[in-house]
Amino acid sequence: MVNELIILGIVYETPKTGYDIKKICETQFMHYSDVNTSSIYFSLKKLEKEKLIGGKNLKEGHLIKKVFTITTKGKEEFKRTLIEHISSKQFPKDSFNVGMSFANIIDKKTLKELLLKRLDNFEKSLKKMSSVRKEHSKKLPPHYELLFSRGEMHMKTEIKWLKWSIKQVE
Repeated sequence: MVNELIILGIVYETPKTGYDIKKICETQFMHYSDVNTSSIYFSLKKLEKEKLIGGKNLKEGHLIKKVFTITTKGKEEFKRTLIEHISSKQFPKDSFNVGMSFANIIDKKTLKELLLKRLDNFEKSLKKMSSVRKEHSKKLPPHYELLFSRGEMHMKTEIKWLKWSIKQVE
């Protein structure tokens, strides 16, 4: 449902083509969601079938583009799902926690190498996110400041935990 929630949010205020939606997902949501851009068109068809969005073919030069708008039913479903997601008490689940549950099976040297690699990836992601935040800070709505701050705080906490964990493994 992540793809569908993101699509409904994107077309909530402004109609968009499938291509526009895919590009927005790639630039804005890849940093902090499990959006699957390869299945955007499948999700669009599903939402259209459920009458949560409507598609209209528009001729632009020699091209025909399908532009999607959210329906009244789609707006209601989006608001309901949005409230559900924001009020969720669920701790984020990820495969890293599953892997760490069995970390005793691999040798300490390998575990340390894996943690160092993860640390490097998080430091690079934090740098990238901070760069994107600076680049777009003037153009983004205020609630994005909250979102970027949350992402950066999570990454900084993970980096701090990884550094601590690496020392524990030594």
